Amino acid sequence: MSLSSAAVAPAAALALPGLLSRPVQLHRSLVIVAGGGRDLAWPVERIASALLQRSGGRAVHLLLHGGARGADQVIGRAAHQLGWRVQSLAAEWRRFGRCAGPIRNRQLLEQALIEAQARITSSQSVLSAHGL
Repeated sequence: MSLSSAAVAPAAALALPGLLSRPVQLHRSLVIVAGGGRDLAWPVERIASALLQRSGGRAVHLLLHGGARGADQVIGRAAHQLGWRVQSLAAEWRRFGRCAGPIRNRQLLEQALIEAQARITSSQSVLSAHGL
C-alpha cells in the first residue's frame, strides 16, 4: 500500500451524506484521517516526510487514526514527532464484531468533520469579533 495514495486523506474535504450539506474546506489548517495496512514497514522518518508532503505546507490541527498495529500506529508516531496533535480511536471489536473496523472508520471521519467545523466556527467568531 502506498501512503501517498490511500493511507492519508484530508478529511476536511470529504462530504458524508447526512452530516454536512457541503464539504468543509479549511483554509488555515488541516484535519487529517490516516490509516492503512498492518504490514506497512516504512521507517517513521519516511512517513513523516510523506505526511509533510501531503499536508502541502499547511498547518495540521489534528491527525486522527484508528490505533491499529502497523500503519495507524506508525503514522501516529510520525505525526507526534512532527509536533501535530494526534488522536487515536480504537475499533470496538468485542462490541461490534466484524463490523467494528468500518464503524470505527466512519467515526474517525465524523470526528474529523466535527473538528473541522469547530475550527471554521471559531475562525468566523474571531473574524466577527474584529469586524471583518
